[in-house]
Amino acid sequence: MDALFEHMISRLETLAENDKINGLREIIQQITLAGLNRDGFFDHAAFRGNSCLRMLHGISLPLEEMEFSLLQTDKPVDPGNYIEAITTEFRAAGQEVIIEKDAGSPTLKAYRLQLPEQQADLAIKINTRPLAGFTTEHNPLAAPFSLMIRCYALTDLHAEKTRTLLFHNPGGRDWYDFEWCVRRDVPLHFAYLQQQVKHLNAIPESNFSIDHFKELLREKIMEMNVDAAKNDLIHLVKDPARVSSWNRNHFLRIAEKIRIDE
Repeated sequence: MDALFEHMISRLETLAENDKINGLREIIQQITLAGLNRDGFFDHAAFRGNSCLRMLHGISLPLEEMEFSLLQTDKPVDPGNYIEAITTEFRAAGQEVIIEKDAGSPTLKAYRLQLPEQQADLAIKINTRPLAGFTTEHNPLAAPFSLMIRCYALTDLHAEKTRTLLFHNPGGRDWYDFEWCVRRDVPLHFAYLQQQVKHLNAIPESNFSIDHFKELLREKIMEMNVDAAKNDLIHLVKDPARVSSWNRNHFLRIAEKIRIDE
């Protein structure tokens, strides 16, 4: 085993079993990001989603699949051209990986990364036709070495999380992330949220005003299955008291504090 990978996983030895699993996932994602960055992937794409919130913004929930979006759809870019860079990065760290195409769609390229030696795997998803209107920023990643990763701006991650609350079947993690954004005074990029609503055809564009949004959010909070949301998270958070006090009034108060950036 190469010294780099050995050094990275040595930090996990004293952890509880679940923390070891989550720590290994984090190392896998760090090396994946390093390989993509080294090959210039982030000239054409940006990191997004739950793992982006964890890796680049420090949200405390465990990692999930890695999500990315291309920046421009009018310039042909084959995400598959960058997958080999991940293999090369792992090999340099002393680990052989297997990366295969997974079930995707016309707008989504999907891959499954497996580390046989570690009995671990990772889903990688790349949106090839993203909605217009999002912005990106560069944030630091400290391991496996210092580098800057292009990602969705936090205001747009907030908007995507809010869309999930309004128009999908949100789980406990979605409510946790929403609360996290509001408590840290992350503005909600309302114009980008409007773009998502337009794409979903959920509400006529002209009707989705800020006032309508606030009323719809209030309705969703009142419909929220609080116990189910808590149960989603109780085994994921280190301090269960962090979510055990959740109730609808708690989220109504959170919603009142949203800072909207039009």
